[in-house]
Amino acid sequence: AGQPRMAQPVTPTPPAAIGVQPSMGSPGQGNTADVVYGFGEFGLPPKPISQSTIGEVQDFQRNTLIPKTRGKVGAGPNKGTGAVGTYQFTYDTLKEYAPKVLGSNWRNTPFTADVQEQLAKALYEDRKRGNLKDTWAGLPSNRPGAFTNVPWEQVRDKIIQVESAGGGNRRT
Repeated sequence: AGQPRMAQPVTPTPPAAIGVQPSMGSPGQGNTADVVYGFGEFGLPPKPISQSTIGEVQDFQRNTLIPKTRGKVGAGPNKGTGAVGTYQFTYDTLKEYAPKVLGSNWRNTPFTADVQEQLAKALYEDRKRGNLKDTWAGLPSNRPGAFTNVPWEQVRDKIIQVESAGGGNRRT
C-alpha cells in the first residue's frame, strides 16, 4: 500500500479500452500510433494522436503530458515527459526531427503512423552509432556502435515492443 503507483501497467490496457482509437495500418502492432505515455493515466488528447497534426500533438505534450508527468517518470522531481506514438516521441525530439524530415510546414503535417515511421527511421539512422538506450529507454544498453551496420527494418519491431507496448520510461 505504501508503494508508489507505477506509471505503466504491467500488462498494457489495449488503447481502445482507454479512449484511444486504434490506427489501422500502424506499424508493428496495428494500434500503437495513438499511444500516449501512461496509457491515458496523465490525460488523453482531444482526438487520437495519429489524427492530429504535429502542432496539435506538441500542444498536448506541452500543456498536458509534460506538466502532469513532472516528477513521475524517474528522471527527477522537475522532469516530465511528453512521449507519444509508436516510438514514444518526446516534445524536444519532435521539435528537432520533424523540420529535418518533413520540412518547414511540419507543424501542420498529420502525425500518422507513416509519418511516425519516417521520423523514427531518421532518428535511428542518426543515433545508431551510439547507445540506443539513450534514445529509447526501453531498450537494453548496448555498446556504442553495436547497431552501426544493422538496418532499421531489423530493429524497428523491438523498439515498438519496448516503447509502446511495454513499461519503462520514455525518452525519445
